[in-house]
Amino acid sequence: MRRAPSLDKLPILDALNAARGCIFCELEADDERRIIEDYLRESVMDPEHRSEIETVGLCNSHVYQMLAAGDVLGSAITIGALLRAGINAGLCGHDPYATGAGRRGRLGGPRALGGLRVPAEAMPRFGQSCVFCRALEARARRRTDTFMRLYAESDEFRREFAASRALCVPHGRQLAASAATTRVLRPELHSALVDDVTGVLNTTAAELGLKLDWFIQKHDYRYHDSDWNGSQDAPWEAARFLLGRAGAVNPAQVPEV
Repeated sequence: MRRAPSLDKLPILDALNAARGCIFCELEADDERRIIEDYLRESVMDPEHRSEIETVGLCNSHVYQMLAAGDVLGSAITIGALLRAGINAGLCGHDPYATGAGRRGRLGGPRALGGLRVPAEAMPRFGQSCVFCRALEARARRRTDTFMRLYAESDEFRREFAASRALCVPHGRQLAASAATTRVLRPELHSALVDDVTGVLNTTAAELGLKLDWFIQKHDYRYHDSDWNGSQDAPWEAARFLLGRAGAVNPAQVPEV
C-alpha cells in the first residue's frame, strides 16, 4: 500500500490538484495571511517580539496588510512602536539600511521613516529588513526543499507537475536555478526538472497568448456578441503569470469586462 505523504508535502499536493495557477504563489499568499494573523492574535502583546519589529522594521506592504487584517488595536500598538522607533532614530536621517529593505520599502528599524529608498524594481522579492518578509523567506526555502523531495521520490508527482500550469515565470526561474544546486535530486533529474519547468512555462504562455488575443478581439465591435471563451480575466492571468504574486490582485478588485 502506498504510504501517505507527510504533512509538509500535503499543501503542495493540494495546491497542484486545485489547478488555480502557480502553486508557490498560492501557498505564499496563504503563508502571508497566516503570519500576519498569528502575529496579531498571539505576539502583538509580547514585548520581545515587538522589540524585534521596532529594530528590524516592517515593509510598507505588510504594514497595510496588517491594518487590513481587522485587528485595529493590535495594528495601532505595532504602528505606535514603529513610530516611536522612527522618532528616536530621527525622522529626517538617511536610512543606512535602505538597500537591505524589501522591494516593498520598509517602516521601522534604525533610521526609520526617513532617508532614500532603492527603486522598488531593483529590490529582491523578500526583504532583509522586514520581520514578516524574513518569515516568508524561511518558509519559501523549506517549501522549495519539499518540492524537490516530492519530485525526487514520486513518478506520479513528476507526471502531474509536468502536465500542470502550476508555475509563474519568477518561480519557474527559481526552480530551474535550484535544480542545478540541490542535493535532493539525482543527477539525471536535474535536467528533467529544468525540462519540465520549461514545458510548463511555455505551454502556459502559449495558452495565455491565445486568451489575450481573443480578449483583444472581443473589443472589436464585430465580435461583441461572440462568447468570451474563458478569456474575461486574460490580462490579469497573464500579469500574474509574468510577475508572480507581485502582480496578483484581489478578485473583488478586478473590474467586470
